Amino acid sequence: MTITMDRVVALVEPTRPTIVNIDAEIKRLDKLHKEMIGFEEIASDKVSARLKELRLEKIASETLTEYRRFVNLSFLSWRDKNRYPKLVLFSLDSPTFSIRGTDWSWDDRITPELPEELRKYYTDVTRYLSQRCRVFFSTKSEIRISCLYSGVIPPETRKKIEQAKSIFKRVFILAEATKWTETSTPKPILDPDPIVVGWNGGDTLYMIDKFDLTPVEKLLAVEFTE
Repeated sequence: MTITMDRVVALVEPTRPTIVNIDAEIKRLDKLHKEMIGFEEIASDKVSARLKELRLEKIASETLTEYRRFVNLSFLSWRDKNRYPKLVLFSLDSPTFSIRGTDWSWDDRITPELPEELRKYYTDVTRYLSQRCRVFFSTKSEIRISCLYSGVIPPETRKKIEQAKSIFKRVFILAEATKWTETSTPKPILDPDPIVVGWNGGDTLYMIDKFDLTPVEKLLAVEFTE
């Protein structure tokens, strides 16, 4: 694992359960619901719906304690000497991460589409790229930087990802961007040490697994020899 990724992993901490507070609220509303009379039918339905939500939250809270979490996401603001991100969030659907800046907008596209709570850590880069476009407006109307991951996820990590999909709203691959390109064909990152993270809202990420990607050439060579 690289020094940068070691620094990220060092920031992870245990997830503290919130079940006690949820249990107290369930107990309070359950007592209230049982004491309600027919005249309070509409209010009773709302209380019943809230009880259902709380019981689901309790299950989710119990599950999340299995994962360590990052409550400080400042590492998403780390930049290299070119003012490009050191760490990026890949979606499970694409090996490419890109940021585009144009000479007509300060707030341009980041791919993959990120929740606003995570997207905000990259807006300084879109603005920087837009500034560069304005400086070179006669030759460049937009600048897009991209990085590409290549390799194969280990089977055990893939299983953890599948399990996490039912627990988290979004699952990402957090990785160090060691090579950025300003072309339509990004160069693969050769030394990957990714972390699988889950997101359920807010400024918190949960660590699902960390692993080394297997180069596809190595995998094919093993398959061929077998």
